[in-house]
Amino acid sequence: MHALAAAGRELGVTVNHHLDEGIIDFAPGSTTKWEALRAAGITRYIAFGNDLNDIELLGNATRAIRVGAHPSLDDVAHTTVGADPESVAREIEGIADSVLL
Repeated sequence: MHALAAAGRELGVTVNHHLDEGIIDFAPGSTTKWEALRAAGITRYIAFGNDLNDIELLGNATRAIRVGAHPSLDDVAHTTVGADPESVAREIEGIADSVLL
């Protein structure tokens, strides 16, 4: 896994190595989720994120929801929900209810 991550970095690909999950995310160049939203002209949004590669996305969100307890998101999340579908669904329903009021 470490060699694969290093090879990706040598190619100029953005690499997020999630040691706790045993996975690697690859993205072209320095593209991030936040950069993609900004390029599309979206600056006000609600975001859900669960790990290190969501820091920029959550840090620029109008409302940032951390899914699970990844410590790297402590300073950017406004709210934390459990890392299960029911908790995420309840949060989405609460957001929808507050927007519709």
